[in-house]
Amino acid sequence: MNRIVLSARRTVAVSIVVMAFHGPADDAFANDVVVTLLNGSRVSGRLERLSNAGAQLVSDSPRIIAAGSLLRIDTDDPDVHIAAGLVLLANGDRLAVKQAVVSGENLIVDPAAGNRSGPARLPLEYVQGVIFSVPELANRRERLLKLIRNRTARDDLILLANGDRLSGRLLELNSDRVELKHATGRVLTERKHVCAVLFDPELQDVPDLPDPRAVVVFADGSRLTSHEFGESQDGRLRVSSAATGAIEIRLDALVSVRWLGGRTIDLSEVAPVSVRHTPVLGPPQAIAWNRSVDGSVLRMRGREFARGLGMHGGHQVTWRLDGRYAAFRATVGIDDSTAGGGSVRFRVVCDGRTAFESRVVTGVSPALEIPPVDITECQQLTLTVDSATGADMLDRADWCDAVLVRGIGASVEQPPKRRPLKGNPDDEER
Repeated sequence: MNRIVLSARRTVAVSIVVMAFHGPADDAFANDVVVTLLNGSRVSGRLERLSNAGAQLVSDSPRIIAAGSLLRIDTDDPDVHIAAGLVLLANGDRLAVKQAVVSGENLIVDPAAGNRSGPARLPLEYVQGVIFSVPELANRRERLLKLIRNRTARDDLILLANGDRLSGRLLELNSDRVELKHATGRVLTERKHVCAVLFDPELQDVPDLPDPRAVVVFADGSRLTSHEFGESQDGRLRVSSAATGAIEIRLDALVSVRWLGGRTIDLSEVAPVSVRHTPVLGPPQAIAWNRSVDGSVLRMRGREFARGLGMHGGHQVTWRLDGRYAAFRATVGIDDSTAGGGSVRFRVVCDGRTAFESRVVTGVSPALEIPPVDITECQQLTLTVDSATGADMLDRADWCDAVLVRGIGASVEQPPKRRPLKGNPDDEER
């Protein structure tokens, strides 16, 4: 079975299909959640209903919150437990799976969360790789994820359980064996000896999605981006996309929902006009888009963030706003990758005036919410990270959910966006 090289790119919007919801949700499917609003306030309660239109909470009384006021929803337990395999998608999403095989131009997968409509078919151009054996140790897992996300070699790669690697062109991948066309000839190996398969980044594509969107994270490790979603009658989220097809996941498996677009634009999507790094030790370093500066997922105190900026101590980054926005907000802290190390101060500067300055934040400090900063007349916004004590080797500062908020009824004119490298939306052409 030959893998067909794709001659044309398909751009299909990801969506989550809305189904009618009748009556109150069963308590077995309800989650205790914390809702963060764009105005900086928080609301706690039991999540009973969820859709792209908003959420319904029950505390002392039912409360409906429209999507236009929402930034994110988080459950009490931020942990994800990846007990199955993992498919990594080119847009940064991932899907926990029990099984994965290649058939023609598609990856056929059995989602770990179950799927009433049968196996899902994922177009190969949307797939970065498949991990059949996810490492239990967090540091080993992060190294493997970084290898897949940062790979630029123009070939397919098989990672074997014994540490060996085979590169070439994938010919076959089924439940029993993997076959690769190597420079020395065809190589056949049993699937049980394969840790992961990485696909050629040159053939990968990322579909453009309309705003508003949302990133939905589940406890099995799945993370899916959607521009429309809803709830089925039995308390499940019915998810469908160009990459995954239709999948239903129990609402009690929900970890977080992060709204994108609408009245907000993520600062990680906007091209800065100036990036300056003055390190205490070593050469200047680049900032990281939607990940930590060490290349791992943005994570603070165990909670994962899909969007944000990673900076080192000594970074100063400026964006041109031209007075188009009403507020800036973010959640900041030292990334978990430092294992408790590092100490910095965060500053938000508007047209040369310090609008916010944090206390000293360390690697064990709780994540710090920056309240909405008024930037109504701001022409240039600068984010600065200052090293606080000692050297700066572990000063890995995260600006998570760093968003610009438009005023109600404001123009939706878009600022210049970053140009991501082909096959990796979190890198940038320089």
